[in-house]
Amino acid sequence: MTVWRMPPALALSVLSVISLRRPLPVEPVEPVEPDPAVLPEPVRKSLVERAAACLGALEPAEIPPTLRRVARFEPRRRARLAAAQIAAALERDEGFRGRVADALRTEQPELAAAVESGDVPAAVDPAEVAVAAYLLRPEGWERVLAGAHATAGREVRDRREAAEASRLREQLDAARSEGAREAARLTERLEEAKAEVRVLRGRVH
Repeated sequence: MTVWRMPPALALSVLSVISLRRPLPVEPVEPVEPDPAVLPEPVRKSLVERAAACLGALEPAEIPPTLRRVARFEPRRRARLAAAQIAAALERDEGFRGRVADALRTEQPELAAAVESGDVPAAVDPAEVAVAAYLLRPEGWERVLAGAHATAGREVRDRREAAEASRLREQLDAARSEGAREAARLTERLEEAKAEVRVLRGRVH
């Protein structure tokens, strides 16, 4: 009795398909620590927009020299063209920052009072609290910014982990699809090989 044996090359191909069907290992995502030297982007953007809106109401002598060129523009254009200069002026020019803080007190008195008293409701957007703390500079304002950094860091981590999980799912789906195609091809080859063996057996007998 002749025993049919699978050709070595075919056996290796079948094993490779089996390995493709195994789930891909998920590598851990390194945590992203927020940089304390840089304002979280939502906070920075809001600060720049607020300051840009205030520029038009200031006297020429009250406008920082670096911003006088863009003061004649409308607020959105100021924020777009001079974002870096506005952010720098807020950090370095105490008078300018104080005028933007005064505008905040006028526009959002409840938020300003809550931040200055240190009794901020939990429902308030942390980014808005950080903006107010940066402008008003109450005692402990650095801790408020640190909290905003931590929140921004968690959001960055969440986005990166979600993107990594999506990438791994796509890789796994692609591997499974490729494995299914390869399995079908090998099954066809296997059936052809069996048919050849049957023909050879018939010739032998």
